[in-house]
Amino acid sequence: MKFQISKYKTIFYFFSLFFNYILNAESAKIVSGPILGYSTLKEVLVWVQTDQKSNVKLEYSEIGNSKNKLFSEEIQTKSEQGFIAKLIANQVEPGKKYNYNILIDGEKIPAKHSQVFQTQPFFAYASNEDPPSFSFALGSCSYINEPEFEVPGKTYGGEYFIFNSILSKKPNFMLWLGDNIYLREPDWDSRTGFFHRYRQQRGIPELAPLFASVHHYAIWDDHDFGPNDADSSYWMRETSEEMFKLHWGNPNYAKEGIYGSFIWGDVQFFF
Repeated sequence: MKFQISKYKTIFYFFSLFFNYILNAESAKIVSGPILGYSTLKEVLVWVQTDQKSNVKLEYSEIGNSKNKLFSEEIQTKSEQGFIAKLIANQVEPGKKYNYNILIDGEKIPAKHSQVFQTQPFFAYASNEDPPSFSFALGSCSYINEPEFEVPGKTYGGEYFIFNSILSKKPNFMLWLGDNIYLREPDWDSRTGFFHRYRQQRGIPELAPLFASVHHYAIWDDHDFGPNDADSSYWMRETSEEMFKLHWGNPNYAKEGIYGSFIWGDVQFFF
């Protein structure tokens, strides 16, 4: 009798673990992204955010050679970092385009739209050849409505079709020039508030295709930083800087502030 009870307990425990695993696997999903960050000749960053602790990996292949699957290192998303993963594709060659997918806990997440990144073409400054041409988009003041936290009357946000219009021009990359999010009163006093605003801002479907196939670089303005016209006296400035660096895929940052630089073709950009 004791043997049977012990056996039943073992079976029950096994099935409890099994169903708990299944439930967790089903609930692990992407809540923001994928978003393309910087692109170089030999490396590309892809940003993604999950809804819980997960093991995340990038799968990619050069367009026209889909059988040769390449993978990034696996990253485990963590609560203290908002379940964000910055995945690095470092088995790439200059001047190529790659299809990519996100794997969460070993499962490929179906793409809802095109997911393509590019590496920059090689250009020798000492040669007599013309540098490669490129195009980029500029944008700022992206206000996404959240009805429960809006002031009475007409809201600032709307007409989100502009993001599809930008995508239709097929820029190589986009520069976000500040006020890329608009922190509200419930946001700027806590890390939870910052995480919420970035996640809400990036949750609209119109942004997803642009994020997934155009590379993005960013600076900030007062509404990314804190309250309206906030300055160095803002009490959450260190958290604000941390949140900005966590949510964007710029290639480098200064020790303090968000200063940085990148090169595209024969042009160097300074933040």
